Amino acid sequence: MEGHLCSILLPLGVTVAWGNVGETTPLPYIILQQVSGMQDITSDGPDADEVARIQVDIYAATPLKARDTGKSVLAILNTYSGGPILSCFNLSNRALTRATDGNVIQRRSLDFAVTYRS
Repeated sequence: MEGHLCSILLPLGVTVAWGNVGETTPLPYIILQQVSGMQDITSDGPDADEVARIQVDIYAATPLKARDTGKSVLAILNTYSGGPILSCFNLSNRALTRATDGNVIQRRSLDFAVTYRS
């Protein structure tokens, strides 16, 4: 699931990574991470499908670039299904900033409910 989600965002032309990127990675870039998840249990044991909350963080130099890249991510992922991903739906969006060594990095954070086959 992790690799599949990253791969479908690669056409955006920015660095896409699961978990983190190096400190010298140029802006903009996208980091994905799982912030929660669960696997249902049936009378026959664990279900083959899992549900995860995936956070997608877009880091950019300007608020407009963060917003526009966020819109592109939303266009790709919201209602997506394919490969191991059975469904993907947007849950929330946030506009944030992060100050590092006097530099302000713009951030857009999107949360998705992803049902996938494990």
